[in-house]
Amino acid sequence: MPTQAKLEVGTLVALSALAIWLSGCGGLAELLGLTGATVKGSVLELPSREGVSGIQVTVGGESATTGDDGKYTIEDVDEGNRAFSVAVGDAWEVVASPPATVAVPESDEALDLDAVHGPTYLIDADYGSGSLPEPPNL
Repeated sequence: MPTQAKLEVGTLVALSALAIWLSGCGGLAELLGLTGATVKGSVLELPSREGVSGIQVTVGGESATTGDDGKYTIEDVDEGNRAFSVAVGDAWEVVASPPATVAVPESDEALDLDAVHGPTYLIDADYGSGSLPEPPNL
């Protein structure tokens, strides 16, 4: 086998091994520290202040669904001012939530929306036309 062909085969084997190794460690972006930030928070029902499960929360195009305790964690959100939204459907009305745009920190930091803006508060859409309870910490 000519020397140039041996070098090309050797290079191909080395690149293949590198690709396999990178896929096992989370990819090149993770290796280079280019993953996004983690954003967390909670969605609570008023007046009980209990967690609401099954609510989709989106920050910067990345989404998560709240667990049984109403908490969510969204990973790999790009740094900067990012859109925030809560998809509640017809069953709930949003009483209070973080602003429509939130400032996401650098990737090595986490953003706790509950600490910065307070939780998202919902009421049952059939709650009635009476006076609504005031969300805490506003």
